[in-house]
Amino acid sequence: MHIKLSPLLLLLQLLLCPTLATAQERERTVLVGVGAQNVLDTYLSPLEYTGTNISFHSSSRRSLSDKHADWQFQRSCWADLGFVSSPTDDNDEWDGQLQFDWAWRYRWNIAEGLQLWAGPMAEVGAGFTYSMRGGNNPAQGRIAIALGGSAIARYDFRLWQKPLRLEGRADIPLLGAAFSPRYGQSYYEIFSLGHYDANVQLTHVGNAPTARLLCTLSAPIGRSRLHIGYRGEARQSRLHHLKRHSWLNTLMIGYSYSFRILRQ
Repeated sequence: MHIKLSPLLLLLQLLLCPTLATAQERERTVLVGVGAQNVLDTYLSPLEYTGTNISFHSSSRRSLSDKHADWQFQRSCWADLGFVSSPTDDNDEWDGQLQFDWAWRYRWNIAEGLQLWAGPMAEVGAGFTYSMRGGNNPAQGRIAIALGGSAIARYDFRLWQKPLRLEGRADIPLLGAAFSPRYGQSYYEIFSLGHYDANVQLTHVGNAPTARLLCTLSAPIGRSRLHIGYRGEARQSRLHHLKRHSWLNTLMIGYSYSFRILRQ
C-alpha cells in the first residue's frame, strides 16, 4: 500500500531532523539620527559650509555557515542628507550621500564578554552637492568604489542586573576609484561634448583619507534591542586640485531584532 506524505508531514520532518535542516541566526539593525555637518567642495566654493544632517542606517548581519561560525558577513546601507550654509550667510547648499558596503569579519574571543571582529570590506557610493546660488556649475556629482578594512568590538556586561551591550564599529577605505571633474570643467563638457580628461582617479589613503566610526549602547526589549549611539565620519578627497570633505557628528537611535532562517 502506497502512502503519500502530506506537505505538513514533510515540514515536520525538516524541523525535527537536524541532518536535513539547519537554523541560521540573523540580525537586522535600523538606526536614524540627526547631527552636525561640515562640507567643503572647492569645485563649488572655497568656503566651508556648516549645518544639519539627517542620517539613516540599515544593516543585516549573519554567520557565513554552521561550519564557519567564526566568520561574519554584514551588508549595510548609509543615507545622509544635509542642509548647510556658508559662513557669510549668503548661500546654502544641499549635500546628499548614499553608501553601500559589504564586510567579512573573523571573530576573536578576547575575554569574557569581549569579542573582536575584523576583516575586509568593499563599498560603493554616490552623492551630490547642490548650490542654491546657481551659476554655470551649480552642482557637483560623486560616485566612488573602494576596498578597505572593517572591525567591530563588542562587550556584553551587566549594570544594575540589566544585560547591556557596548559595540563599536570602524571602517576605513584603503584603495579605490572615484569620478572627479577638473577645476573649471563643466559636466556639459564631459558628457555632452565628450571632453574626457582623466576624470576617473585612483583613490588611496594619501589623496582620500576616510574613516567612519559607529558606537552604540543597547539593551534587550523582548527579542529586539534598543540602540542609542554616536556616528562620526570624515570623508575627504583631493583630486585634480579640487578639495572635498564631509565631516559628520551624529546622534543615532534605533533598534535591532534577531531571527532564524531554516535552511535544508
